[in-house]
Amino acid sequence: LGGSTHASVLQGHSYTFEGAQPGLIVQALQKCGCMNPIIYFDELDKISETSQGQEIQNLLCHITDDSQNSEYQDKFLSNININLQNVTLVFSFNDVDKINPILKDRLKIIHTKGFSVEDKIKIGQNFLIPEICKNIGYENLEFSHDLINYIINQYTLKEDGVRNLKKKIEDIVSLCNLRNNIQDADLFKKLSGIDYNLFTDGINKNLIDLILKTKKQDDLISHLYM
Repeated sequence: LGGSTHASVLQGHSYTFEGAQPGLIVQALQKCGCMNPIIYFDELDKISETSQGQEIQNLLCHITDDSQNSEYQDKFLSNININLQNVTLVFSFNDVDKINPILKDRLKIIHTKGFSVEDKIKIGQNFLIPEICKNIGYENLEFSHDLINYIINQYTLKEDGVRNLKKKIEDIVSLCNLRNNIQDADLFKKLSGIDYNLFTDGINKNLIDLILKTKKQDDLISHLYM
């Protein structure tokens, strides 16, 4: 829901509009092939604060109201009632104060703790690193338990999730991939600011520091010109 600006994303457009289609709620029902799925809405607190964003909040109030959600209507499926009473709706958010008071009153709020360091290491090894390497197209790059632990403790310890950890790993893998595809040592150093031969022995703590600190400096410089 983060950044959503209009209820039509969830409720669809009238079939008279060019390119019209059902909203995401009906699409979720179609995809699941049943009337009792679990539908997950992320970033509830990041809905646009405009009048259009308020329409989204009002729609969510409607579908969480047991006295009304048996007759939910998607604009694309004109005048067809859809029973949502057996649908389990799950919302996630960070700031409860930004939730519509009526909607908040209808939610059972469950507070969750952030990941432990060991949880983050397992997520990194089992999910983040394989996904990042696949997306970048770089294979056979190994991060030991100790190296992931080092990245977490030195660069991302304050976060409860793994968003920054993923970003740091992406920075490391991207530069390793660049080094793997550039055979000219001088050109590589000019582009990255890091010595070509430091990658010979694989990933280590010193190399991680060089990559991430150089990346941080580059980001600071780029912001000066924005």
